[in-house]
Amino acid sequence: MSTMLAITRAVAVVAVCGAGFSAWRAASASSDANHARTQAVAFSQQLAEIQRLQPQRQTALLASKPTESVSAALRAALATAGVGEASLRAVNPGSDEAVPSSDPTGPSYRRQNLTVSIAPITARQLGQFLAAWREAEPAWIVTRIDCSHANGETDTNSTYEARLTLATTYLASPKPTP
Repeated sequence: MSTMLAITRAVAVVAVCGAGFSAWRAASASSDANHARTQAVAFSQQLAEIQRLQPQRQTALLASKPTESVSAALRAALATAGVGEASLRAVNPGSDEAVPSSDPTGPSYRRQNLTVSIAPITARQLGQFLAAWREAEPAWIVTRIDCSHANGETDTNSTYEARLTLATTYLASPKPTP
């Protein structure tokens, strides 16, 4: 009889442990499901934002092709950042191309690019220059930055040669009137 009682107790312990393990797994699965639901909601919100923004058109900040010298504005932004004027190595005009449009009856836009070379410049000065540039010339957007160590320096306080690509979009022709 004592053997039977011991076996019954062992079976009861195993059953209780099994039930406890099942409850723990259920709680874990519930937590995982809640996390997945939260991620799905966030993804859904991000997707809705992307879909809302996709049909929006790029608008031009300039009503006509820029005619002013960008070099003067670059020198002013460099001065604001505490970088000497001599650091402006080159300003090279790039492409001036039509911006594709899905509405043939709407206004036509063009995008003008140019490449700027600045050296020597530290990472901190480059950041200050970019902030000054954004403030002074919001129509000219920095679309690319390539930095290489100047004179083969490799330490963290070294100077760089920075090549920036700037772009602006302008109104090429107004919307035709019927």
